[in-house]
Amino acid sequence: MKSERIKLRDILSKYSVNQLNHLIGSKWGIRFKGKEDPVQFYLEKLCMECYLKNVFKRLSKNEIELLKLLVIRDEPTSEDCIRGIIYEDKSWAFASSISNLMFYFLIYSSNDCYYVPEELVEPIRKTLGITERKMTIYTDEGIKSSVIKGDVVLDVLAILWYATQNGIEVTQRGEVQKYSMDKLMSIMNSNDKRREPKLRTYLRFLISLGFLHKKENRMCVNHEEVGSLLSGGREELINRILGSCSEMAKLSQGGFYTFKSLRGVNGFLDEFYKLDKNLWYDLDDAIEILKGTAIKKGVSDQWVSLKKEDLKDRVEFLSWLNLCNLSLTKNNRVAFRIRNLKSTAEDKFLIVNPNFEVTLFLDMAEPYEAYKVMVFGSLEKVDVATTISLSKEILWKNLETFGNPLTLFKKHSMKEIPQNVEIYLKEWIENYRSVQIKNAKLLIAEKKSMLDELIIKYPEFLSRVGPKVAMIENEDLIENLKKEGIKIRIG
Repeated sequence: MKSERIKLRDILSKYSVNQLNHLIGSKWGIRFKGKEDPVQFYLEKLCMECYLKNVFKRLSKNEIELLKLLVIRDEPTSEDCIRGIIYEDKSWAFASSISNLMFYFLIYSSNDCYYVPEELVEPIRKTLGITERKMTIYTDEGIKSSVIKGDVVLDVLAILWYATQNGIEVTQRGEVQKYSMDKLMSIMNSNDKRREPKLRTYLRFLISLGFLHKKENRMCVNHEEVGSLLSGGREELINRILGSCSEMAKLSQGGFYTFKSLRGVNGFLDEFYKLDKNLWYDLDDAIEILKGTAIKKGVSDQWVSLKKEDLKDRVEFLSWLNLCNLSLTKNNRVAFRIRNLKSTAEDKFLIVNPNFEVTLFLDMAEPYEAYKVMVFGSLEKVDVATTISLSKEILWKNLETFGNPLTLFKKHSMKEIPQNVEIYLKEWIENYRSVQIKNAKLLIAEKKSMLDELIIKYPEFLSRVGPKVAMIENEDLIENLKKEGIKIRIG
């Protein structure tokens, strides 16, 4: 409900002339001596900008922020709301500020909420320079440069491709070897000076959620889990990385990209993504207006209590993840533009060329479908338009895990598959041979007839490999045989 502010006149009318001179005059540096209405006299003085400025000089920074909060909010402002936005857990600071503002008759309390008297709202807003502002918007002509450096989805695809083909070499302590780090950064196609900590953050994310696992001295792809990571599309992948990075950065060390604080990143992102994706906004203006609007609405999310510089840090974090673009304007202001999370994925996103190269337009592809195609070729860089070179060796390496590549190419190709490529792919697939080698336990029966009976009784547990010999497929068979009174000899 809307707040019903008490009038300052009603508050002052409760006191005599002497009390007003003592309670207000001595504190504000004014004194009533005339024969007019003392209430009207003090009411006029307290609303004057010169006297307000004089009093504001005696207030702390937190007390000024509290006044700003109370004059811009339309809703009743509770103690919990004030603590969450300004004071957090500093109960002593909250109590001291409330007491001091009441001392100057600038606020009052009613029903466990705090207000500024009605007549003082506009004078305080004016004195503090609080005005209704609109965000400054720039056209492309007003921007010096706008270069999109990489893409979070492309970066993850680059890491997964490299781990699938080669494995990421790591030390015994799990740190990425320099050769693998240099190669990965080259494939990620990033000129960002912070690409190494970005890469380490992505790796930590993929490892922590089980998409990469250590196998001897390499980090390899967990193919069963990667499907769940990529099949949700661009938006889900970005949101998962964003949430994971904000959690991991709290424990950042050893090359992680660090921030003063990452509290409330997701809440701040929610507000940013309500802005138009096609416009450039002035960064300082946008932060002040978004924060002011949130305070006015009573939003209690953590980001609302942060300073402007800390909120700028959030925008840098979003830029670092390629979720927004930052640029200088022609008058040297910092501007930003939100990048659209939603994909425009299409089923047809590749072209197979006669020279056995496949061009993938990754901005048009669902991440998982793109990944399943990429693993069948070698590449130098992952970019919006990525080219892979097909080879028999790489095809054989990934055939069993990812299926028939020719079927994938036909499904996603924007043109007919060149005849020479199709013929060779079919030949490579037909010539693929594999065997499975595994350690097994053998059951050796005394008689052929005895083994015949056991196979009839336990067909799912035994596979015959000789007249009196069978391979044990399930360890439970041994316990079942013991229960039947059959003596088991190991050796």
